[in-house]
Amino acid sequence: MTKQHGYIVLSGLALILAQGAPVQSQDAPKKSCAEAALKTFHDRGAYERCVQQVFDAAWEHIERARQGDLSPAKAAIVLDVDDTSISNYALLAADGFCMNYEHLYASWEKEATPIPAALEFFKKARAAGIEVFFITGRSERHRAVSEAQLAKAGYAGFARLTLKPDGDRTPSGQYKAAARKQILNEGYRILANIGDQPADLEGGNADRAFLVPNPFYGG
Repeated sequence: MTKQHGYIVLSGLALILAQGAPVQSQDAPKKSCAEAALKTFHDRGAYERCVQQVFDAAWEHIERARQGDLSPAKAAIVLDVDDTSISNYALLAADGFCMNYEHLYASWEKEATPIPAALEFFKKARAAGIEVFFITGRSERHRAVSEAQLAKAGYAGFARLTLKPDGDRTPSGQYKAAARKQILNEGYRILANIGDQPADLEGGNADRAFLVPNPFYGG
């Protein structure tokens, strides 16, 4: 685990190698080797352990922060949705780790697989009286399916789900930083901001940011 640009990073790809991906012949397509390595990283538990470490570090930070005086601000955390709180791994693996958005959107109608460490973190935060805000790059037209998916996955009682306006081409980092700024303007203190992409964490507007490992997004 290392710290870069103010947020916690786990070197997930290095752990793929450490787990020992299946040996391929020199003539095997590079893509097949990459797929095998990614599946090894996930299926042998290294991915889950890496994610758990990030959420554990985030909770330790929150516990330290709560020992101080947070008033008059209200405590909050921000979570990304895709592959931070909800897993798309099954769909990504089936598509050879190449992003097919038509397949992805269809999968949201059927799948609602929580990332265990994220769900545990969410439930601890709510039990402690901390408000949870979801900020996602999904478009507003996906609100109904996104809210249903979060509920089915067990994320009950969150404060708000922010989606990107349909047709908005604002870069993800700017859009998410502005959404966090709005939360701060409402009188909250964002103790932790957690996502799986650097853009989820750009722009500050949170005490600490934590990057969940995600080597699964391909072309």
